[in-house]
Amino acid sequence: MNVEETLRELGVKPAGSQHFLNSEFIVEAIAEAGEIEETHRVLEIGPGTGVITREISTRAGKVDAVEKDTVLADYLKGELEDSNVEV
Repeated sequence: MNVEETLRELGVKPAGSQHFLNSEFIVEAIAEAGEIEETHRVLEIGPGTGVITREISTRAGKVDAVEKDTVLADYLKGELEDSNVEV
């Protein structure tokens, strides 16, 4: 997944202090640090394009992702509709 390309296609520009992760290594390190197990239900605030969300969803039983930006929320709903993620 190319985060910059996805943002460009969606017409989303980072605002203020908003950042979008693009490093697979960092994503894996964050998910690993969370010690997430299949029995866990995870609440993710501000999933953006879903980079961390996708990794977390492979580890957790359920992920609730809360995204304020309606364009990104709609994108995530479409991308993750057949998964254990609820946006």
